[in-house]
Formats: sequence, structure tokens, C-alpha cells
Amino acid sequence: MQPASSKPPSDFSSDPQYQQFLEWQAQDNSPSHLDETTDPQYRLFHQFQQFTQFLAWQGQQSDQQQAPQHDEQQQQKEQLLQKLQSQLEQLEQQRIPQPAPPQVPPKPRQSKPQPNPYELLLSQSQAQPQATTTKRLPIGCIITIAILALIIGGVLYLIFGLPRANLVVASYQNYSDTNGDLHFIGLLKNIGNGDASNATVNVVLKDSKGRQDGNGDDSLFGSKLGPGQTVGFDISISEPPGDWKSVAFNTTTEDSNLSPATGLQVSNSSIGSDQNGFVITGTVQNNGQNDAKRATIFVTAYDTAGAVVAVATGYSDSRDGINSGQSDSFTANIYRKDIKIARYDTFVYADAK
Repeated sequence: MQPASSKPPSDFSSDPQYQQFLEWQAQDNSPSHLDETTDPQYRLFHQFQQFTQFLAWQGQQSDQQQAPQHDEQQQQKEQLLQKLQSQLEQLEQQRIPQPAPPQVPPKPRQSKPQPNPYELLLSQSQAQPQATTTKRLPIGCIITIAILALIIGGVLYLIFGLPRANLVVASYQNYSDTNGDLHFIGLLKNIGNGDASNATVNVVLKDSKGRQDGNGDDSLFGSKLGPGQTVGFDISISEPPGDWKSVAFNTTTEDSNLSPATGLQVSNSSIGSDQNGFVITGTVQNNGQNDAKRATIFVTAYDTAGAVVAVATGYSDSRDGINSGQSDSFTANIYRKDIKIARYDTFVYADAK
């Protein structure tokens, strides 16, 4: 609650009881129902009311705690009360109530007229449907689009649709033989979806600055490596440079009219040794429907760690080939004595007659 104005009327400003009233008002002992208005007359009116309540409260306190005062002081108090009452009556007469703002009645809502259902049906029945026009492409544009679609489809088929071989060097290692030749021996794998005919693997030696310092290759001419198949290779480089630091492999295939005979299988193979190294012997069985020409047998030998340590190539004994349902023996030689062979694989190929 904000305190009332501390400026009293001039006829009782020097009264000591009014000074006590101001102190009493500052202690917040006054009633808290004053209206916080900006009307000075109204605030003075309530200030006088508070002063009157204070005098009544002071009289009660003096009756309980002090002896009765002198009659002359009592008369002065009564006179002061009469003056206050007169001032209150004058202020009450001077206050003019503020008129309430006029209330504007709300505008009535205008209802939207509903259409006559009979007129609506009549208008719908008389309405004529609008003709729709469809734009058609010229016949020349249609033919051009069709030709372009065929060309794009053919190019995509040639790029992605045709079976393609993809040869990679799966593993390799190098060694030098007794003649001083440098060998790179490893495993070649076809990871594509087409046959690799006449595969060739090439190795390039490079010096410390990346310049070519020597090269060699190994070929599988007259054979076709199918998807997922592997075969060993042995690249020999005579008089190799002594300062080579790195190698790079390249693989190629050639298109050919090779027609492989299907159903060829190696059986009853075994490995032995002689004065030159190792000898692999076995039988090639033609279980297919077509007669086969002379068969080529590729042997890949591995050590206990699974690394390729030797490769060999053998041929079936008969130059006339192997007819359907028949078999023929073969021999393949490995000319190394410094290795230990833990296992070996065979890959056989022959053209159909």
C-alpha cells in the first residue's frame, strides 16, 4: 500500500497529534483499503478518514494505558474532530462521479441467403461441359526419343551387361634361381563375370624414383580362365637390375574363338621327386559330350603357409586329344629342389574338336 500524501490542511498541520498520526501511518498500522487513485480530493478524503481512525485508536490506547487527560485537552480534540468532519462533508460534496463509457450494441449478423435447390438443379442441368484438349507430341519427336533410348540402352548393356573378365594378382613372392634369374611367382585370379582368354600377367621393375628398370611376363596362351578360377604364374627376368625398389603388375586378356570342352576332370594325380625336382602325374577324364583336343594341365604348388612356391605345365600324352567318355594320362615337372610342397592344385583346359 502506498502511503497517503503527508501534506495536511493548514488548520491542523501544527497539531502534535497529527504528527503522531504520520508516524502511525508510516508503521503501516492504518487500514489497507485505500484506493490508489490519482484524484487528490479523493486521497485527501481518505487521509482524513485515517486520521479520524487514528484518533479513535489513540483514545482507546490512552484509556487502557494512561489516566484521563485534562478537560481542556478533551475540548480541543472535540473541536478538531468537528473541523475534520466539516472538511469531510465538503470534500464529499465536491467529488463528482465519472460517467461510465457508453456501450455500443453489437452489430447483428447477417445470414447468407441460401440458394433455392430447384434453381441450383436447373443451373447444373443447363451447364454445358467444357471441352478438354490434349496436346500430342509430333511423330518425329516420338521416333527420335525411341532411337535415343535404344542407343543409350545398347551402350549401357555394352558397359555393364556384357560378361567381362577381371584378372588380378591375388598373391606373389620373388626369388633368384641358381642361374641368377629373378622370378616373381604368384597366383592369378579372375574376379570378373566373363572368361579370360589367353591371359597374360606382366611385371615392371622400378627404381627409387619410380622409373622402369626392367620387366617380364608369363602367358597362358591357348587357355581360358573362367570366373572365380585361379592359376599360378612364374615370371622369369634374366640379368635383372640390382637397384630395383618396387614392382607393378599388369594383366591383359585377348578375344579369341576358343571353344572350351566341358566336363574335363583331373583324377588319380600324385606328386613325386626325381633328380631335377618334383614330378606330378595323373589322368584327365573327359566326362563331357564333346570330344576334346589335347589337354593342358596347369599345376600350382603351395607351402605350409599357403604361399605359391612353384608352378608347372603338363600335357596329355595323346596328341589326338581325348574323346568323350575317354581318358588320358599326363605328366608335369617342377624344376626346383630347394622348396617343400605341402599341397598343389590342378587346372585343365582343352578346346572342343
